Amino acid sequence: MSSKNEVFGQFLIRNQVITEKQLDEALKIQKDTGLSFGELCMAKEALTETQVKKILRQQWQQHKHFGEIAIELKLLTQEQVDQLLKIQELFHSPLGRVLTNQNILTQTELEPWLQQFKDECNSDKDVLAALKNVDLFSGLSTNELAKISFALDIKTYENEEIIYKEGDPSHYLYLIQSGTVEITMQSGDDRLDVNVLIDWNNFGLYSLLNRKPHVEQAKAIGQVNVWRLSWEDLHEFLYEYPSLSVMALKHLSGNIEDIVFSFCDEEEISDLYMTALVYSEQLNDIKDNISSIINGIAEKTSGKTLLLSCAEESQTNYSKQDVLNQLPKSMNDDIQLECLALPKNIKVDDLKEVIRSVQKSQNRFSSVIILLSTHSIDLVLNILEFTQKSAFILDGYFPKIEDAINPQNDRIYFVQESPDCIANIDDLAIKSNIIVPSMYYLDDINRTNSGIIRWLLGRTIGLAFGGGGARTMVNAGILEVFDENDITFDLVSGTSGGALFGALYAIGLTAAEIKESVSKSIAFGKDSPANDYSLTLKTIIKGKKYKKLLRRVFGDKSSCSTRIPLYSIATDINNGKEVIVNRCQLWESVYVSSAIPGYSPLININGKLLGEGGLVNNVPSTVLKKSGADLVISVNCSPDLRHTPVTSTSLPAMFGRSLDILIQQSVQLRSHYTDVEIRPDIRSYGLFDFKKGMEMFDIGRTAAEEMLPEIKEKIGKLNR
Repeated sequence: MSSKNEVFGQFLIRNQVITEKQLDEALKIQKDTGLSFGELCMAKEALTETQVKKILRQQWQQHKHFGEIAIELKLLTQEQVDQLLKIQELFHSPLGRVLTNQNILTQTELEPWLQQFKDECNSDKDVLAALKNVDLFSGLSTNELAKISFALDIKTYENEEIIYKEGDPSHYLYLIQSGTVEITMQSGDDRLDVNVLIDWNNFGLYSLLNRKPHVEQAKAIGQVNVWRLSWEDLHEFLYEYPSLSVMALKHLSGNIEDIVFSFCDEEEISDLYMTALVYSEQLNDIKDNISSIINGIAEKTSGKTLLLSCAEESQTNYSKQDVLNQLPKSMNDDIQLECLALPKNIKVDDLKEVIRSVQKSQNRFSSVIILLSTHSIDLVLNILEFTQKSAFILDGYFPKIEDAINPQNDRIYFVQESPDCIANIDDLAIKSNIIVPSMYYLDDINRTNSGIIRWLLGRTIGLAFGGGGARTMVNAGILEVFDENDITFDLVSGTSGGALFGALYAIGLTAAEIKESVSKSIAFGKDSPANDYSLTLKTIIKGKKYKKLLRRVFGDKSSCSTRIPLYSIATDINNGKEVIVNRCQLWESVYVSSAIPGYSPLININGKLLGEGGLVNNVPSTVLKKSGADLVISVNCSPDLRHTPVTSTSLPAMFGRSLDILIQQSVQLRSHYTDVEIRPDIRSYGLFDFKKGMEMFDIGRTAAEEMLPEIKEKIGKLNR
C-alpha cells in the first residue's frame, strides 16, 4: 500500500524534480522518524517488542519519559537515548520538509510543486485513490468507494488545535489527507504519547463503532487536513456493504484505541509481580521439587502470593464463573500462599479474566505464580505476555517456544537425566535465540531450585570474568573472598583467560579447588600455556600443551552441560563479530576464547574460525545483562594504560601492549553494563607472567575485599 508521501515523491520524480535515489533516502528518514519513541527503538533494533512493552507498563505507573525508564532498567544508555531523541525530532516532518532538511530542494523550489500536487489531489480520482489506500476500505469496489467519497466532508485544523479530547462523544471517523496528528492520553499529571499518525492514516474508529466517548486526545501538529465520515453515514455503509463490516472488524485489531485499552488492561495488573513456572507433563518425579520452588518464592516475597495452578486433571466442562467464585474471599495473615486450582483446559481469555479478578480483589495479592504443564502449548505461550519472569523445566524440545521466549525474561532448564538431554540442548540452540539453556541437576536439587527461585524473583546475579592472559590469576583470590562470604552466582561469562575461570566455576568447583587446579597446571607447571613455543612461522606457540591441559580438566563435557550457564566469548576472525561459543566441547570453548591470532592456533567451530574474545568484548558483562542477570559483577583485568608506562620495547612487550590498547577500547564501550567492577592493581604484570600466579592470587583477594561492602549492599537491595 502506497503512502501519500510515496505518491508525492513519485509525482516529483515524474516531473524530474528529484531522483529515485533521493526519494528512497528521504522516505527512509521519513519512515524511521514517523514513529513513537518505542516504535523508533524497535525500528533501530535498540529494543525488542517485549522490552518496549515492559517500559510502557512502568511509564504508565511512574509518569516518566520512555527514555528515562529505559535508562533506569539499563536497556539503553543515555547516549543511545540522546541519539534516538535527535532522530525523533524530525517525526512531524512531512516528506517536503525532509527534502529541504536534506538540502535536496530549497523551500522556494518545493512550494510550487507542493501546491500543484495538492490541487491534483483534490480531484475525484485522487480522493478514490486515497480511500483505496485505507485498510478499512481496501476491499470495496470503485463504485462503492465513489459513493463513500460523496459522504466525506473536509476540515482543516491549525497547529496545536485539539481535534477531540478525552471524554468527547464520538461523531466521526477521521482520515488524514495531509499533516500529522498526535494521539496522547492523560495519566495523572502527565500526558503520555501513544502514537503519531501521518497522511492517509485514520483514527477514531474504535470509539465510533462502539459508540463510546474517546479515551484519548487527538491534536494537530502543524496544519492538518482531514476527511471526516460521520457515524450516520458509516452506519449506513456498514449495513449496505458486508465486506466493509468485515474490514472494520479486522481494522479494530490493529487500531490505536485497541492499544490504549490494552494499556488500561495492563495497568489493572501492573502492581502484581507475575511469574510462570512450566514443566513437562512426563516429569512426574519432580513435582515435589516444584512445590519447593513455589513455597520458596512465597517465603521470599513480601505480601501475599497466589498460586494459579493450571496443571490439574482436565475437565470436560467448567464454568468460568465457578472458577472466579473460587477466588479467596478473605485471608489469614499467617498464610503467605493461597492456591486456586484451575482446569488444564482453561481458555486463555478466561485465565486472563481470572488474573484481572485477582487484581481487583480485596486481598490485594502482591504476587502471582502461574503453574502450567506442557499440556496446552497455546496457553503457555500466550500467558507469557503477562509475566515478568518464567522458568521452563523440560525433558525435551517444547514446540514453538523459540517464537515466544525472551532471554531476559524466560529461562529454560533441561532435566539432567532426561534422554538425549545434550542433543535437545544443541537442537534448541539451533532453533531459537536461547544460546545457553540451563541444566536442572537432580543430584544438586537445593542449589538448582534456589537458582530458579532467584531467577523468578528477579534476583539473578552474574559474574563476568574479564580477559588478561596471566593477569586473570587474580580470579582465584577473588573467588576465595566470594566463597568465604557465601556469595554465589547464577550466570557466568568469560573472555580469554577469564573463560577458563568461568568454566571452572560453572562446572561446580569451589574457590579452593580452582586455586589448586590453576596453581598446579597453569601458573607453575610444565604445562603452562606460555611454555609451548612453535618452531614454525605460523604461530608463536603450538597450543598443544594448553589443549591437553584443558582436556584433562574438562574431559568430554559439553559447553551446554555446566551446572551454571557459561557464556564463553570469542571473535569470528572472518567478520570481526562477537560470538558466544556453544555447541562444542567445553575445553574448546575455553581454548578458542584465548587463541590470539598469530600467537596460538585458531579453531574452527560450527563453521566459524574463532579466536581471542578480548578483541571484541574483554569484560563480557553485556551477555549477562542480555540473558536476564539483575546484578552483574565484573572482574576487569585490563591495565589502566594511563598508569602503566612502557618499560620495554621487546617484541613480546610490544605485542602485549598492542593487545592491551585494543582491549581497552572494547572494555570502555561496555562498562555501563556492569553494576560493580572489581579492578585489581595488575599494572606490574604482563599477559604472559604465569609464574607470578601466587602474587596475583593475593592481589585478587585485596581487590575483592575492597569492593565487598558495595557488593553486599547491592545484593541486599536486590533481595528486598
